[in-house]
This record gives sequence, structure tokens and C-alpha cells, in this order.
Amino acid sequence: MKELRPMLASFFQHFNNETWDTLARYATAIQLPVLMQEKVNFLLNRSIAGKLRKNNWQPQACNWDEAVAQL
Repeated sequence: MKELRPMLASFFQHFNNETWDTLARYATAIQLPVLMQEKVNFLLNRSIAGKLRKNNWQPQACNWDEAVAQL
């Protein structure tokens, strides 16, 4: 999903000094299935005006420290 590029960039920027093992453990904070479901819900529920304006779904910015604390 191309909309996740900014989120992934911020993930790697935030954890740029971590090892691969740590990155793999923290990557579970991204919750890809949840984000995919949010996109599907957005596309199914947008109005005709939203479709005509071609409104696109964007994931919310993530606070990585908070997300890792929840793991």
C-alpha cells in the first residue's frame, strides 16, 4: 500500500540505530491488517462527492514510543 510509505519512513527514521532483531520486534507495532481494514472501510464508505474529488485514505501519524510501549 503506497499510502504507508510515510509511516514506514518515519518508523525507520525513528529506529535508525536499532538492530534488525529489535526492528523485527518493533515492526509488529505497525499492525498492517488494521491499516488495511481502515483503508477498505474508507473506500467503501466515502460519499459520491468524495469519489468525484478522488479523496484518498491516509493513515494517521504514529507515535512510535507509545506504540512500542504497548507491545
